[in-house]
Amino acid sequence: MGIFSNEAPKYWALGKPAIPLRIGFKNPWIDAWQVFADRMPNDREQQIWLAQKGNGNIGLPMGAASGVVAIDVDSEDPRIQRIVENLLPPSPWRRVGRKGAVYAFRFEGERTFRIKGSKGEMLLECLSKGTQIVLPPSIHPDTGKAYAANCDLIEVIGSLPALPKNVESILREALKAEGIDLSSSGNTKITSFVPAGARDNAMVYNAGLLARAVTRGERSLLEAIGEMKAWVEGYTEKVAGDEISVEKAQTKVVDFLM
Repeated sequence: MGIFSNEAPKYWALGKPAIPLRIGFKNPWIDAWQVFADRMPNDREQQIWLAQKGNGNIGLPMGAASGVVAIDVDSEDPRIQRIVENLLPPSPWRRVGRKGAVYAFRFEGERTFRIKGSKGEMLLECLSKGTQIVLPPSIHPDTGKAYAANCDLIEVIGSLPALPKNVESILREALKAEGIDLSSSGNTKITSFVPAGARDNAMVYNAGLLARAVTRGERSLLEAIGEMKAWVEGYTEKVAGDEISVEKAQTKVVDFLM
């Protein structure tokens, strides 16, 4: 059996929406995978994936359906990993790859954020709705070796601790106190609540930010589209009869790239 066909049913049995990733890569092997932040794949989807993509890697979308959010340390600087481990609640699950580590926590509505150094290098990320994490024993695209973790996530997924409510501020201040210079620009942040009268302008602005992140290689297009969906659903005022369209907002991102 392949990695996905062997591992995915274990997650599905617990009601966790594991998805197939391309063989030897980190990117999902299905379209519109962001919907699984909010729902389980149905029986038909599961059977098709097992039959057609069973030899792929395996990923888990972050969000309400999985109940998981992750902190991803994407740096070899030992100070960053030490800050995460000293300041945040101890996570029972830690995954390692080529560098850094990923820590799993209980999802409580957190939004994705990224913290970069002064030269634009990625330091750490909070991976939430619109993102996914690669699960062991998937094969790392750079090393050709299997990802490893200190334990099986499904064994501890019901006992993950929650992140502090102001986790981004906590981490930013700790990094600065450690003498790490942070980027003052390029933070693709689209998490301010937008009232009805300002939605269209904000949509265009945020679409432009995400498109720029795609061109800089900070997001894949699918990640950007997923984040735009999360912005519409979570940060815009809902008005009966005048709802802002997720599809329209996602199309704006694509328009900026054309």
